[in-house]
Amino acid sequence: MGFNIGELWSFENLSARVNFSISCLKIGAMQDLEGTSDVFVVKYRADVISGGIVFHQMLPQLSAVEFQASMLFKNVPYIGYIYTQPEYRSLGAASFWFHALFNRRKNQSYWLSIEDLRLSFFYQKFGFSLYEFKEQSIDEYIMIKTK
Repeated sequence: MGFNIGELWSFENLSARVNFSISCLKIGAMQDLEGTSDVFVVKYRADVISGGIVFHQMLPQLSAVEFQASMLFKNVPYIGYIYTQPEYRSLGAASFWFHALFNRRKNQSYWLSIEDLRLSFFYQKFGFSLYEFKEQSIDEYIMIKTK
């Protein structure tokens, strides 16, 4: 089920034009996630430089805060494990990842968790907002993007 959803997208760095493509990978190595998640990766030339997982069902391992959120946001996909190779950071790869995902799956809500509140500003650019629990954890925060 490999497909490209963003080859026509491009972002410009201040000093050079950087063209990315995005693909959905089969999850052969993570068989416990097969059929319940999609792994999307961003490629620059032939190198995988960034990626993340969209979980459509219950996460394999949940923190207490994530468990509480998963009960509230049933049937809302969870975005996790967003990562960009250090040498490719600040080039827009993670932003490209989010734009391509949201372009492919319009009118879909998502939620995610962050451990550093400073990251909330990055996710707010894509429509996520902090979700307040009655008993908010001091080391983990939930963000939600509604349709």
